[in-house]
Amino acid sequence: MSTQHLETERKYDGSALPQRLDQVPGVATAQSTEPQDLDAVYYDSRDLRLLGRGITVRRRTGGSDAGWHLKLPRGDDVRQEVRLPLEASGPGEVPTEFSQLVTAFTRGATLAPVAHLRTRRAQLLLRDERGDTLAQITEDRVAAQVLDAGHLAPTPSDDRPAVPGTDGEARPMDAHETGPAGGTSTEVCGWTEFEVELEHGPPTLLDHIEAVFADAGLTRSPWPSPGPGRACGSGSAAARWPRPGAPGRPRGGSRSGPAGPGAPGSGAGCSDP
Repeated sequence: MSTQHLETERKYDGSALPQRLDQVPGVATAQSTEPQDLDAVYYDSRDLRLLGRGITVRRRTGGSDAGWHLKLPRGDDVRQEVRLPLEASGPGEVPTEFSQLVTAFTRGATLAPVAHLRTRRAQLLLRDERGDTLAQITEDRVAAQVLDAGHLAPTPSDDRPAVPGTDGEARPMDAHETGPAGGTSTEVCGWTEFEVELEHGPPTLLDHIEAVFADAGLTRSPWPSPGPGRACGSGSAAARWPRPGAPGRPRGGSRSGPAGPGAPGSGAGCSDP
């Protein structure tokens, strides 16, 4: 049986987190947690109908919330996440419940693996004076493979990002590697992205954190889900859909900004380091 909840979050592009986040108004301490290794396969139609609407379907292992995740935009900074356990379906087929929930967007198109992301995640918990967690900040170092890249992302990449090896040390991702669900051709790339998710803090906390991020050179991501958006968003199929928040897109995604890495029509995507 599925569970669901609303997430209030913002996502950012940049190179490093600013120092002294414990000086954000209302924050008493910033506590780091143990790093996590995440492995996720994202599913979409061949012409990326879900991605173009700010919707993501993934199967992820590792971390504290392994399972199937469906994320649907519900307003500025807010998305509804529906979860199913890993055993709801094998790695090659989207659970029926998820397929039914996105039928209005796929219009009968088959959902198949489009991107495989391996992530080393570091996390900061921002707490108040009582010890309550106000927000979580994550720093994700992502190594991505576009599956069936000949159809989804026509510009090949020579980048070979580092991914965690079996001994815990980083190793280059081989260009011939495929994701858990396969793919006829592969394009690889890597980047760093950041997320701020509210826990018990007020919505104004997001603005306070964003001001600190801006001073450090971090910018809002143009995609509500930067991982698959950046990996697949440079393809001609994605370019046919409006960017989240752009005219012609249904209301209910993250607010728009200038075209950035992975945004349709930006000329940047998985071929960028």
